[in-house]
Amino acid sequence: MSTAVDETSGHEVSTAAVPATHHNNACLSTMEYVMRDREGNRAASILLFGDVTNCSELRQLVLDGTLQVCLVRAPLVVDLFQVQCALAKVLAKKSSGRLKTRSVLSEVLYVLGPTGNIRDSLTQMGAQDSDSAVVVVRLDDPEDKHLNMLSERIKGRQLPVEKIPQFTDSQAIAKLFKVTESELSAGSLLDALVTRVALKDEV
Repeated sequence: MSTAVDETSGHEVSTAAVPATHHNNACLSTMEYVMRDREGNRAASILLFGDVTNCSELRQLVLDGTLQVCLVRAPLVVDLFQVQCALAKVLAKKSSGRLKTRSVLSEVLYVLGPTGNIRDSLTQMGAQDSDSAVVVVRLDDPEDKHLNMLSERIKGRQLPVEKIPQFTDSQAIAKLFKVTESELSAGSLLDALVTRVALKDEV
């Protein structure tokens, strides 16, 4: 099982349930969620941006490999925990050599996606040109090269990751993920999505 360190307590925990912690980065001067490995190195981080006006430019930078981050459609994210669970699963799959896609960044979109179809998951969960709110995931960026590039190129406001629910489109999510009324009566929309993340490629 893949493990990480809770930045607050210093205790080793399973990446299947890493508690939310935040890191004040001098470059962006706002909060980000940080997941660290057992050596204390930053394994991944999650950021939220709103009022983005150049998503098309950012997507092109990602597509051509210049900017190595994952851009997730904020309206399709219910809560930070949904992305945390996906990240934990991706890191576990990476450590065991079980990635289904070509990179850990595309694997995040795949794991977050509604089906086992890679192309559909990347298209549906990845940010669109017209999007004004995006959840950004970074992995394998120890020197903050891509974070710094992101801060220089993005035209938008960084927001605390706790504000992700302000951008959630619950109806669109329920439709895309085919969440049933019985699921919602037994639990929350977040429960339904986290369950899908946990079961992806496991059954």
